[in-house]
Amino acid sequence: MIARKIDPALTILRLILLLLTAAACAGAMPNHPPEPPAGREIFLTFSDIHFAPFSDTTLAARLLAADYPEWRAIYESSPAAGVAAYGSETNYPLLRSLLENMRRTEPEPRLIILTGDLLAHDFRGTFRRFARDAGDSAYDRFVYRTLGFLATMIDSYFPRTVVLPALGNNDSYSGNYSVGPRSRFLADFGRFWGAMVKRSGDTASFTRDFPVSGCYASTVPGLSGHRVIALNTIFFSAKYCNRCDAAGSFCATCDTSAPYPGDMELAWLDAELAASERRGERVWLAYHIPPGIDSYGSIDSAGGSRTPVIPFWRDGYERRFRALMKRYAGTVRASFAGHTHMDDFRLLADSGGDPFGFVHITPAVSPIYGNNPAFQQFVVDGRSGMIEDYATHFIDLAEPGGRAWRKEYEFRSAYGASRYDLASLVRLFRAIVADPAVRERYRGYYAVSSGQGSFTAKNWHGYACGMEHLGVEEFQECCSD
Repeated sequence: MIARKIDPALTILRLILLLLTAAACAGAMPNHPPEPPAGREIFLTFSDIHFAPFSDTTLAARLLAADYPEWRAIYESSPAAGVAAYGSETNYPLLRSLLENMRRTEPEPRLIILTGDLLAHDFRGTFRRFARDAGDSAYDRFVYRTLGFLATMIDSYFPRTVVLPALGNNDSYSGNYSVGPRSRFLADFGRFWGAMVKRSGDTASFTRDFPVSGCYASTVPGLSGHRVIALNTIFFSAKYCNRCDAAGSFCATCDTSAPYPGDMELAWLDAELAASERRGERVWLAYHIPPGIDSYGSIDSAGGSRTPVIPFWRDGYERRFRALMKRYAGTVRASFAGHTHMDDFRLLADSGGDPFGFVHITPAVSPIYGNNPAFQQFVVDGRSGMIEDYATHFIDLAEPGGRAWRKEYEFRSAYGASRYDLASLVRLFRAIVADPAVRERYRGYYAVSSGQGSFTAKNWHGYACGMEHLGVEEFQECCSD
């Protein structure tokens, strides 16, 4: 055999070509995560987008002049590529980054639950600063376009997924906490989101009920015998005011004529749950404002209760809702909410203090209150419908450089639980109270690892009271212990 002389330059060239070919092949492969175990289903939740269209103020005039199908190209033309910072609302780069990473985590989830507040805080005030015509009609048109843009963006990333939205308190034409029953806003919102809801094949309730109250029920894809009931808990809020939104105009006074929208909604919910109970179905509830106490506004620096204590809902609605949940405890498996912007939960207990249900609170996308932006990924047993686990995915805004999304924690491994259910949350709550190590771990996750949460080592007792005690008097009694 004759030994051949090896040309070093040729060898290097071949190595480069090999690496380029491998990279090209890798780039052509879809970036799918591992498939869930057999018999499991995946769904995603996110909440409190609070999209701010004018975060890049240089685009304001073009956005105001354009219809929403043109907005994405306008945003993409901007050199401002940084995601939103702490204390600000969701800008376009953060929205795009969120949706890209949700799709990377789960390219085709069966279901996405969005628990409200699509529009930024003080949306009308911001609009007035940039618009030449700041009248009601011009404002309504701009809100309409913003809704269309957000729905189109989400649909473009998840064109085959069932997306079930709930209304947030900022979502209306007429101002905060003021969406009206049978309003033009409900009709327009339903027009944009209806196609994504109806992918479940269950169209009757959304078509019939949503235009009336913002509530509807839908089947759960991949889970036989399960339904999601989306509520409009703005009607239950202690701050709710129906500002004549049904007429399409902005009014200074509240419409207090009976029947009140919250009363009608509770009657509707009772009927829906009774029907699911008769059919042997299991139900998940989805809504924006959870029942209970606004812990942030009701707890002092030492964990005692401030005066006055601030409930999220009017007392009558909280008590009646809790009684309804107790009656249908065998039907309602879980509730999903948002609004607080933090990663949290509430226990629903009877008059004797025995828990019978829970509310999962999804952390916000918007970092306006110091949390890191997040979404959550749930794993469900496809046969029983039991929630096996969930993971929180987030982007650390304090991280220099790339600010890549990554998994923050998985519930089961973080807390040594067998699954995500009421029994596990009761054990976790008791550990938060009794075990300083578990409490610190929970506090760290509360503001999604930002270190900026209002839940501190000094006032933790008050926050724990808020997790367990949903009424004003019981909350005050707990805080005084």
